[in-house]
This record gives sequence, C-alpha cells and structure tokens, in this order.
Amino acid sequence: MNESTREKKELSLEAIWTTIYCANLFMLFPLFLRNGYLDIMEAKTIFFFVTTILYILGTGIIFFVKKIQTGENIFLSENRIDIINIWSIILFIIVLLGVLFNKLSPVVLWAGKGKLFGSIFLILCMIGSFCISRTFQMNQGILWGALLGSVFTGIFVIGSRFGLDILNLYEMIVKNQRSAFLGTLGQINVVSSFFCIFIPFWLGCYLYSRERTSKILFGVALFLVLTAGLCSNSDSIFPGIAGVYLFYLFFAFVDIESLSAYFQCGGLLFLSMSSVGFLTYLAKQKLHFTVKWDILQQKLFGNVLLWLIIAIILAVCSVVLKKAGKNYTLAKLRTIFSGILAVLIVAGIGFVIMSNGRLNGVAVVQKYLVFDDSWGSNRGYVWKRTIDLFGHLPLWKKLIGCGMGMFPSFFEVFHTDSMKQLGYYFVDAHNEGLQFLVTTGIVGLVSYFGIIITTLIKNLSFVKKGKQGSELSVIVPAILFVWLIQGLVNSPNVFITPYLFLFLGIGQKLRSEIYGIIT
Repeated sequence: MNESTREKKELSLEAIWTTIYCANLFMLFPLFLRNGYLDIMEAKTIFFFVTTILYILGTGIIFFVKKIQTGENIFLSENRIDIINIWSIILFIIVLLGVLFNKLSPVVLWAGKGKLFGSIFLILCMIGSFCISRTFQMNQGILWGALLGSVFTGIFVIGSRFGLDILNLYEMIVKNQRSAFLGTLGQINVVSSFFCIFIPFWLGCYLYSRERTSKILFGVALFLVLTAGLCSNSDSIFPGIAGVYLFYLFFAFVDIESLSAYFQCGGLLFLSMSSVGFLTYLAKQKLHFTVKWDILQQKLFGNVLLWLIIAIILAVCSVVLKKAGKNYTLAKLRTIFSGILAVLIVAGIGFVIMSNGRLNGVAVVQKYLVFDDSWGSNRGYVWKRTIDLFGHLPLWKKLIGCGMGMFPSFFEVFHTDSMKQLGYYFVDAHNEGLQFLVTTGIVGLVSYFGIIITTLIKNLSFVKKGKQGSELSVIVPAILFVWLIQGLVNSPNVFITPYLFLFLGIGQKLRSEIYGIIT
C-alpha cells in the first residue's frame, strides 16, 4: 500500500465520486457523533441520509452529462441485469408493498421506534449499492479511508472499555449503563457487528499483501480491530472471529508464503487476546475501573500468559515456513487439515455434551448448547416468541411482512411480560433472518439473503477459475460470510447495514472487472 502503486487504469469521474462516498462511509461515518450517546442513532441516520442522497444525485448527474456528451451509459456499459439485480428488484417491490399496505405509515417509512431501520433507509442502501456496482474502482483512497476509520474507531472503543473516555461520551449517561456503550459506535452489539466486517477486510489485505510497509499497516489495523472487537463484550464477536479464520484457512493452504502470513494473522489474534487480558488486569489494579465481563469473557481473558505463548509459537512457525522458501502446492494438505479440523470440532462438541456440566470450564460453553429463554443474553426469549407470533399472521402478511420498522409493534404483546421478567422489552429480533421475516415476509427474506449468497458465490467463482488480481474476490465473500454468521445473533441497523450494501455493490462490480491494488 504505497504511493507509487499505479492503478490498472485511470479513475473515471464517476469512480472518483464513488471513492469519495466510500471513503466517507469508511472513515467519517463510524466516527460521526452529535450530542454524544443520547441521540447517536439519529446522528448516524442523518449522516447516512445526507451523504447517500448526495451520492445518488451526483451519480445521476454524471450519468446524464455523460449520456448527453458521449452517449455512454455508466449503468449499463459493463454490467447487464443479472440474478442479483432480480433479487434486488423483488426486495425493492416488497419494501414498497409494505409501505402501501400500511397506509404510508410514518413508522414504516422512517421507523421512529427501534433501530430507525425504515423503508426509506433500506431503499437508499439498495440504490446506493446499485450505483457502486456500476462505478466502483478500487484505489488507494478507499484503502486509506478504511485504514484511518478502522484505526480511530478501534482506539476509541478500546479506550472506552478500559476507562479512558477520550471524547467524554460517558458524562451524559448514568454509570451503570456505561459498560453497554463503547467508542463512537455506541451499543456493544453494534460494536461487535462493525468489527465483524473489518476483521475479515484487514485479515484478507494482510494475507494478500507482499510489501513490508503494507504488511505493517495492515497488521496494525488487524490487531486493533481484533482487540476492539474482543473488547465489545458481545457474544457475537466469537462466532464472527471463528468464521473469519476458518474461511481464510482454505485460501491460506495455497503456498508457503500464504500459509506463513496466515500463521502471523493467528499470532495477532492471540496477541490481541493476551492484550485484552492484560489491560483488564491493569484497569482493575491501576485505574480502579471495574470492567464488566460476562462469564465467557472472564474465562477467556484470564489466560494472558497462555495466549501470549501461543502467539509467539505461531510467529516462530511463520518465520520457519518463510525461511523454507519452498513453493509447495498445499491443496492435498488443505484437504487433510480440513478433515482433521472437522473431526476435532465434532469431538469437542461431543465432549462438551457428554461432560454434562461436571467440568467448570466446559460448563461455560455447554450453556450455549441448551436453547431456552435465557440463551444468548435472552435471545432465546425473543426468537421463540417471534416464530410463534409469525405463525399466527394471515397468509398475505407471511408473504410480504408487516413492513419495515414494524417489529416493535409486532412484538408489543410481549412488552409487559419481558419488562417483568427481564427489565426491558425488545425492539428488534436480535436475528437478521427473523427480523426480515417479520418485516418483509418470506418473499423479502428469500430475496435479501439471495442477494448476499449469490454475490458471495459468484465472487468465489473467479477465485476458483484462477483469475489474477482477485484478492478482493476473496475478501468480499469473507465479509459476507462473516456477516451471515454475526447476523444469527444481531439485527440490521443504521450503523452497520450500509457497509453490507457497500460491499455487495463492490462484489457485483468485481465480477466484471478483476484487478489488484493490495501491494
């Protein structure tokens, strides 16, 4: 990642405009605040609305100017309508039907309750993604925007977790709520989702980079986003990180250099875990700041020395592999290793089940294998009742949903009971599939995940065909894969979903134009 790197071709006007928009989302959007945590959701929504509307209008102006001057159609010159566009059109229609059948309800349009994830917001995400899919060109400006945004956001999150309120954000909220808010992203589940996007991004950049300067920059970014993600104290960060490393493991077994880089990324993960454990001790002993961890985090971050030793071992292994200098083909070894890993995972689950809680350390993991109302920080409560309520909806509502932003009204019948049992009520399903099932119905759910899964598969097909410069065609599917995993325990929201559609647009563009910029 250096200044001397030349792009494959000169950036077009529309590509420069898209670069400015993407860099804004990467760098300024996660940092933007107004009145601290009190209306952080409204601030993020306004930022997205203003920047995305300006981006769409600007792209439209460029389209008309080019059409008039040269006859060029920037929307159809390289891409034709394909299955992803069809999925998008279906979802677009379902969202509009949700508006019409709710008599243009302001709640459906703007989602005044809950996560402010209304019809207008989703429509802007979709239109913005379409524009990106026609105009995107990877360049150093986007990488630097992502790097600066990730680094500063990570620093603020880590600082918040360990008592360094750099931006004085905790002054306006009561003390017993402070552990649930971190950095410039706010709620801890949002923090986890954010870093579940950027961990695969920087891990992929590190894996495919070859220059020392790039390695250092990407390595620092990866370490910070890993550490900040672990500081989120959210259950969803663990399956997210596991998904990242399992996904890239397949692509690491290509040659010695890639495998060596993967070991280095593994070392950074354990170094990050060790650092969080050390900072936890320091915060308690030196800063007199009590860090509120749940039981799983307490068990995990207590083994500071063990994680540090593993990090050192992985670093040494990576150096030994690098020194070997052999360009072996590792495809067969990948198959063997994948088989061994699968056996170990199955055996581990079996061991946890058969232990029946007799071992203290295993009991912490075992509770996640029992699905009840308390499962996953009470996600079991909302999931079971959401499925039951959806089953009683009329057929037409099952097909097209209740409308965006309507989950709080849909689940209102359980508000009193949840307040009595849990002390709060749910404004979203804490599961992306269930959230879209309720708000957009079966048709909307299928089309939404159709967009994500189709983009993932189509990008990986380029890698399978051995296309040169296809780094992003691995990184984008990695992000989408981890998105699907973290979406099992999180809902779409105004903080994170714009990034999903940004990468969906990038992924669609990459299928027509593959080139490398990671150096």
